[in-house]
Amino acid sequence: MTSQNALRLAFVQRGFLATNLIATVIVAASIGCGDDSAAKEILTRKACLAEIESSYRSYQQQNGEPPKDQQVFVDSLSLETETNEEGNTAQDELRSRLMEGDFIVMYGGKLSDQKTDDANTILAFEAGVPGSGGYVVYGDGNVQHIHAKVFAESTTLSTE
Repeated sequence: MTSQNALRLAFVQRGFLATNLIATVIVAASIGCGDDSAAKEILTRKACLAEIESSYRSYQQQNGEPPKDQQVFVDSLSLETETNEEGNTAQDELRSRLMEGDFIVMYGGKLSDQKTDDANTILAFEAGVPGSGGYVVYGDGNVQHIHAKVFAESTTLSTE
């Protein structure tokens, strides 16, 4: 093989490797982009749970008692004017998910005056948490993903 042919062969092999590398990067990037809607859904669920804690605490402070049930709580949610990409407000999203049963809230349970006192008490959780785990919000506003077994061993806000 002449040196010129060897050089051509090396160039073709490098070009082939570069093409494979570029194709791999493109495939990996497109797979990552497919997870974008799932990531948005997780962020929305977490934001809803954080809003539940904030709105629940505000209701309790303003009314001197916690909301007694879902309808009272949903009716108390403020009407926002800022909309997201889909044209909904954060409160609209929360209302909708509460009414669809996506979240379980420990209505009637009284939060402490100090948020830190409620750091280990679950205020609300995704409906599937008891069976398969998912996101919960503690009385201090902390949102975390927990397993069903951990949930079973956790303290929820007392509704008595």
